[in-house]
Amino acid sequence: MDRQPIPPGKHDQRVTKLSNRAHQCTSQAVVVNNNIALLAYSIAKRAYIIIKQEVVSDNFELSNFSVPNTLRIVLLGKTGSGKSSLANTIIGKEDFKVQCSTKIEATCCQTATRYFEKRRLTLTDTPGFFHPRWSEQQLKDEVVRCVSENTPGPHVFLIVLKVEKFTAQESQIIKKIEEYFSPDVFNYSVVVFTYGDQLEQMKIEEFVSKNNHLKDVLKKCGGRCHVVDNRHWKSNQQDEYRSNQFQVKQLINTIQLMVTQRPGDCYTMNMLKEWQRQQAVANIFECLKKFTRKKFVRIFFSVTVIVGVIVVWKRMTERTTAII
Repeated sequence: MDRQPIPPGKHDQRVTKLSNRAHQCTSQAVVVNNNIALLAYSIAKRAYIIIKQEVVSDNFELSNFSVPNTLRIVLLGKTGSGKSSLANTIIGKEDFKVQCSTKIEATCCQTATRYFEKRRLTLTDTPGFFHPRWSEQQLKDEVVRCVSENTPGPHVFLIVLKVEKFTAQESQIIKKIEEYFSPDVFNYSVVVFTYGDQLEQMKIEEFVSKNNHLKDVLKKCGGRCHVVDNRHWKSNQQDEYRSNQFQVKQLINTIQLMVTQRPGDCYTMNMLKEWQRQQAVANIFECLKKFTRKKFVRIFFSVTVIVGVIVVWKRMTERTTAII
């Protein structure tokens, strides 16, 4: 049987349907290809992130066994001890204001940076203890704030003392440092004496050996101490010891040795928060202790205890009678 010829209209419709179908298949193929490409890109991106994290982790672990590129240093001491001048001596320029404003303002916390033998030193100068314009609480809050800005924490505290008689005020400074930051702070501390010209022909170790209080302070700090003279030891002296350049280099070497001996370690903010929590608990117990010292409170507690004993005794007697 002969095929019937396809009318022209139906032929065009079939061609159109086939064309549309081909177009849909092409579009679907493009979508699939795009999805495959996106999937491949996502996998590659994820692999890159994982590899990068592993590399960073490896680098971090390696850095824990070497001296970090940045050493964070915080200076602590009383007003007039030469802290700011010492900071300028270490930094090698007059970045720190030697005289803070008499107004109570946050500018008394000063920070500057220098590079020493391809290593970055970040120094933070704190307000001096016994500052005439600061209350005890204001001083504590500001000193703690200065330290908190050195995240994740300072590598070393420089406790600045003058080469002079160690008085009750210097003892109070050491106690306040411990009160602010816990006894562990001395594991991260170096004592730096200023006004070294007062030593005359002595070395700082000989000066310290003549004072039992100073020996105790240095013992807490692992025997680490250095001396400078911000005014008289700037130029080359007859002997190398009485040179700020020599003493600063020795100080940096001491800090680097401390960091090397405790890889990746510093006085962290978590340590500070834990110490503040312990202090808060201790303060609560101290308040309760003072409260219970009052006569009427002692009487109240005594009566409460006696009543409690009587009640317990009666209940035990009733139970015994019921059993019998």
